[in-house]
Amino acid sequence: MKTTKQNFELFQEEFWHWVKIFGLLSWEYFFTHGKTELMSRAEVDRNFSAKLVTVTLDNDWSDMEVTHELICKTAFHEAMEIKYAHVSKLLEQFYNEDLATQFIHDLIRMDENAIFIPYYEEKYK
Repeated sequence: MKTTKQNFELFQEEFWHWVKIFGLLSWEYFFTHGKTELMSRAEVDRNFSAKLVTVTLDNDWSDMEVTHELICKTAFHEAMEIKYAHVSKLLEQFYNEDLATQFIHDLIRMDENAIFIPYYEEKYK
């Protein structure tokens, strides 16, 4: 399914919510609504030296249904990518990139279960 302008606006709103909650304000953020390089729902591209982040919400989720909850969860996930950006970069120096990515995504899944799900259920359900 295609993501809409309204989905993109919700995505940005939820992303900013988590940026503020976790104090991820030392980065400069840019948002795009288009194709992701890895054909994922969304992605972040980080420039560590310039402290720049480009956050992209993919405009085509293929066969996946685009729901309010999934847009919000995706925004949370991408914000957590920034939260763990320096840890990820450090891990990549000692391990391979795939192992570092797996470890960071394990942490993000724990955060989704412990933080996002209770937040979403309280705010929206």
